[in-house]
Amino acid sequence: MLGSVNGEPAVDEDRLPGDVSGGAARQEHRCTLEVLGQTVAATYMVPNKSTMDAVIHDTAGKPIRTESYVYTGGGNFSLIAPAALTYDHAGRLTQQVAGNGSGATTTNTYTNGYLTGTLGAEGSESQFTYDLIGRVATSA
Repeated sequence: MLGSVNGEPAVDEDRLPGDVSGGAARQEHRCTLEVLGQTVAATYMVPNKSTMDAVIHDTAGKPIRTESYVYTGGGNFSLIAPAALTYDHAGRLTQQVAGNGSGATTTNTYTNGYLTGTLGAEGSESQFTYDLIGRVATSA
């Protein structure tokens, strides 16, 4: 079975080289992912273990969304971890929101162009200070 990206065939499966199991017990597949006619990945995939990450960019080339997929076999992938990304006017990542229904949000704050704080989705907090030449002086 073939998957597709933008209506084009996306996944081509073959048995692993040297596979003499007759196909009954072996669950790994060699997959070639093609996007717009270009081969972007060729690897061996294990159903429900192998993953693929994708980054979606806006027209200016800035990442606006990330997606993680798990290979489910038969040439199919299932979305497992989407995230929406938000940037400030200077192009710095300010927020990452999980799109998996959890609403988990990571927020970054900046002072004078430097990352000075991160509040993690699970409530963890990190603070950063910098020396006069812009190197991280403290992080807590």
